[in-house]
Amino acid sequence: MNLRYYLLTLLMFLSSGLAYAQSMDTMLVRVPQSELPLLERNPRLDMLDLYNSQMEAKGENIFGGYSYLLKKTENYLHIRLTDISEWEALRLNLDGDTVFACIHTVSTPAAESEIHYFTHDWKADPSVATTVPDFHEFWQPATDSLSVRRCEELREMAQRCPVEFHWQNVEEAPRLSFQISTKGLSVEDQEDLRKCLKPVSGPVSQYIRREHP
Repeated sequence: MNLRYYLLTLLMFLSSGLAYAQSMDTMLVRVPQSELPLLERNPRLDMLDLYNSQMEAKGENIFGGYSYLLKKTENYLHIRLTDISEWEALRLNLDGDTVFACIHTVSTPAAESEIHYFTHDWKADPSVATTVPDFHEFWQPATDSLSVRRCEELREMAQRCPVEFHWQNVEEAPRLSFQISTKGLSVEDQEDLRKCLKPVSGPVSQYIRREHP
């Protein structure tokens, strides 16, 4: 091993450590406009100031309405962007690298989520991928209270519904939670599907991976 190798290794270590040393306040300001287009820099700063003062943390979005910072921890941010959309960001350590995993959920009315990954300096990281559970992991037919025919009908409905996901247990051992969204279906169908569907969740390592070329 030569000196150049050690210096490069040290620089990589310091860069990763610096990303973790920076506060989530700094990180929110640095989120690219392409990832958080509804909030410009000044409203983000307003939200942070209000949140840190233990006040209602709102900032005016580009639509003229208000977005709200709902939760901020050492590694996590949760913002209600509009009445039908929200954004969550979690700072992860993945294979020794700092990664920001951002979930954007929109309800129209069914809730559907997308997750985007970024490096410590907010560059898109296409090498990180998400594994969404198979449908059978959500499905638990309530044949004790519903007919087999009804269960099959509900199964076909549920397979056409989108999946929403959220972060859980962000302050200790983060987990990714998945749920089939039945919003938009009739009240009767939603009630019956509640008997047949269950949420699925697991640790980050179970659903998020780095794909090496």
